[in-house]
Amino acid sequence: MTLLTSDTAYTALELSERVYSRSTLTVGPDAFYVEALPHKGEVHAAIAGSNDRKDWRDNFWFARKRFGDVRAQKRWYQRAEDFMMPLHEELLAYPDLKWVIEGHSYGGAAASCFAEIIQRVDTVVTFNSPKAFQKFYSPEAEDTIKNKSHHFINTADVVWLAPPRNKCFGNEYKRYIRGFGPEHSDFEKLGQIIHHYLGDRPAA
Repeated sequence: MTLLTSDTAYTALELSERVYSRSTLTVGPDAFYVEALPHKGEVHAAIAGSNDRKDWRDNFWFARKRFGDVRAQKRWYQRAEDFMMPLHEELLAYPDLKWVIEGHSYGGAAASCFAEIIQRVDTVVTFNSPKAFQKFYSPEAEDTIKNKSHHFINTADVVWLAPPRNKCFGNEYKRYIRGFGPEHSDFEKLGQIIHHYLGDRPAA
């Protein structure tokens, strides 16, 4: 299992929120925020979650299809294939850094699909994300995605339960935090889950 530090998790959360307003790359309907952090030995690529009606239509299209070693939610995986090359080219500029891919909601599912396609990805971090995969046909492929994936889940939200019959492959960090706002998009509550499992962020 790839070790996830609190610093990497907090950075992933910050960039998963930042991508909604400060994307550095856009491919079709998908937006990304890419930031290299050489002093930490990482480059992060955050994928934005759903932001229009077409995205939500894709989210509720639960058709699945086999793609090589995995049966995945069809539309999410196809979108990941669409943006695979441009995002991969962005990351290839940092061959000596650890590649961390993250995202909130659909962005997390897309990050999981990208990491399954581009196995060079070192770590995947998702936040209140639906489940991208139903089944792996190769034990090796399944172990690879399990070992590199970390899913932070506020169980007061329901999005993480979808799609029906899909499974969560990877390490889960779950906590029930109910508030007065929409639990699905409350990044402060997600930060509380990181703190609960991994502790404070190290001092700079």
